Order: sequence, then structure tokens, then C-alpha cells
Amino acid sequence: MQVVDLGCGTGLCAPLFRPLARYMVGIDLSPGMLAIARQQRGHLYDALLQGDGAETLLSASELRHRSGGSPSTGGSVDLVLAADVFVYVGELERTMRACAHVLRVGGLLAFTVEELELPPPALDAVSGTPETTTTQQQRRRRTDAHGQHSPRHELVLQASGRYAHSRAYVGRFFHSSVDSEGEGEGEGGAGSASRTSHAAPFHLEREESVVVRHEAGVPVASVLFVLRKV
Repeated sequence: MQVVDLGCGTGLCAPLFRPLARYMVGIDLSPGMLAIARQQRGHLYDALLQGDGAETLLSASELRHRSGGSPSTGGSVDLVLAADVFVYVGELERTMRACAHVLRVGGLLAFTVEELELPPPALDAVSGTPETTTTQQQRRRRTDAHGQHSPRHELVLQASGRYAHSRAYVGRFFHSSVDSEGEGEGEGGAGSASRTSHAAPFHLEREESVVVRHEAGVPVASVLFVLRKV
């Protein structure tokens, strides 16, 4: 398996994934973090690269050069890992496209986000009961189709300096069973095509509530996503 540890920091994930990896590259923006990773866990990486995550992923030729011509770039990476990294990114579209660029078809993108809780769902106009998840996503597709929806309210820069993302925001970057159900349903189907036309070509494999850290003894609510490139 060929693995990219995106935002690797000091390399805390390396001991967990190195046993699975034939070739493993770490990328981080901070030279200081990489210095610690190189000192403490450098033997677990085949290469450690300093730079912006998306830019470094997109410069596949540079990665091939630095890694001695390894086939782990240019659309043949098996796994891109981003553990507690996207909280420092904010808008994710550019990073998602970069991840899709290096992953092979069938490759996995695994990442976490801090969860942004959105307001309670609106009441269904007919039944007067809260909308189901399917109804919410179909309504969001219709809104997107008319260009009226902005993702800005679905990600927030917190006082901690980290971003929180709603599940609805992350859902803009993958296809799911709900999208499949909406295809061919007139207005709903057209909205689905619009919603995913700009997104990286991923399918949702796993979505799970997790706790990635504690702050002042309080668990930070987060979500683990595992997406497969299609």
C-alpha cells in the first residue's frame, strides 16, 4: 500500500500505518513539526516533504523526483490520511481535488473534521414533522441547482483557531446512496448533478462520530469520513 500522511505533524500516525504501507510519504507545512518527525519517526517515512498540502499533492512530478521515482504519485496512491488536519484548512474544495489527483481509482481518503452542529431541521410542509435526512439533502440539491446555497454558514472559524465543518458541508464532496436515489427524479435529480459536478469524485464508505481530542477535559465532537475515489 502506498500512503500519503497529509499534515503529518510530528508523525504520530506513522507507527499505526507504516505496517500497512510499502511506501509512505509525510507532508506538512511546518518545518518545525517535520524536524521532530524526522528525528523521532523519520525511519517510518520514505520521504518527508515541507509545503502546503494541496500544492504539494498537485505537484506530482516534484513528488516523484523527491521520492526517487516512486510510483506512489500521479494517481496511484492507495490512501491519503488527514488526521485532525482539516480543522486548519477551512474551505476544502481545493484540498479535495488535490487528494483526488493523487489517488488511484478505488483509493481511499480518510480524514476527520470537528463537527459543526447546524440548527434543528425544518418542519416538513405537509406533515408538520421534522424533515428526514433524505428530505434535507434533496432540498439542498434543489437549492444548489438554482445557485442559492452558500457553504459559508456550514463551516465556522472557532475561538480556538480551528475550523468546524458541518456534515452537510462535507457531503458536497462525495456521492452517496441519497444522491443515487435522487437521480432521474426531475428537479431533485438535476440538483444532484449540479451539486456534485464541481466536487472531487468520491463515494462515501464510512461516516462515524468520534472524539479526536479533549480540551479542558471536554471531548471535542468530531466526525471521521472515509471516501473512496470512483
